[in-house]
Amino acid sequence: MDTAPWLTLVIVAPLAGLPVLLLWRSISDDAARWVGLAATLVAFAVSLGMLANFETGEAAFQMVSKHPWVESVGLSWFVGVDGFSIWLVMVTTFMFPIAIAASWKVDHQVRRYMAMSLFLETVIIGAFLSLDLLLFFLFFEALLFPMYYIIGVWGSERRIYAATKFLLYT
Repeated sequence: MDTAPWLTLVIVAPLAGLPVLLLWRSISDDAARWVGLAATLVAFAVSLGMLANFETGEAAFQMVSKHPWVESVGLSWFVGVDGFSIWLVMVTTFMFPIAIAASWKVDHQVRRYMAMSLFLETVIIGAFLSLDLLLFFLFFEALLFPMYYIIGVWGSERRIYAATKFLLYT
């Protein structure tokens, strides 16, 4: 039941920049910023393709992709988009390049900041498109790691306190 790869592509598109950011240790801060911006722009371009292929007159989930993943626990890669989640994905992929541009002045661990931002975009989009409850849970819980790290490392004065509270309450 795999009609189009759009949803999988939009989920993994931000991850395209991660190998560059994580493996190229001598990357300059400016290059890391450009890699982060480019990866988010690729995700936005893919989401525009997804939007162009969305049938507005249909009430059911569209572009559904379902593949068994961990059959012993009933986990499958089951993603789809409807008239509400498509706009959540569009807003997310539109806002992340803006967020990357707005954080251009981050000067502490820029490579890690960009990597965390790209990972965060991936798990947010994945949570919006998940149709399998366990897959949704994995994406939603995966949000905690980059958010905790971003708050704890690049937050303001009481960042460790804020990151711990965020982790405990979420």
